[in-house]
Amino acid sequence: MRIDDRFIHGQVGVTWISYVGAREIVLANDRLAADELGSMMQKMSAPTSKVTIKTVDDGISYLKKKNEKQLESIFVIVSCPQDALRLLDGGIQVNHINIGHTAHRDDTEEVHPYLFLGREELAAFQELERRGIDLDFRLIPSHKKPDLKFSNIKLKGGEGVC
Repeated sequence: MRIDDRFIHGQVGVTWISYVGAREIVLANDRLAADELGSMMQKMSAPTSKVTIKTVDDGISYLKKKNEKQLESIFVIVSCPQDALRLLDGGIQVNHINIGHTAHRDDTEEVHPYLFLGREELAAFQELERRGIDLDFRLIPSHKKPDLKFSNIKLKGGEGVC
């Protein structure tokens, strides 16, 4: 699984899809699933892969119907840690989550280069960390994984609603 507010883009399309050996990309996000143009653009961003776009709840149902072998070749991408938590709470098993770019917004603070969080996002990351999920912040596979502990991060303000 990857958390990236841009979903499929150059870094994902060029490096991550082949790095994880994905045959299918599942984008689980309520807003994207309702956005016909955005969905079409995401599918065009990975022309050699099957791209499935679902709401988070429909994504849970979709992924639960897959067998273990099928799941090994699916790359799930969500836009925020709250959606990742919803998938886990819905019964999707994940041990490792790669964290990609999160954009600056007025309600966020930069906690690491290219990683902007509000309070709700930080709380979700802290919960993922508490559950023992390996959280791996790297923009591309060749980057070194930083020693980033979300439990040590304190924010001044901003909600960070995804």
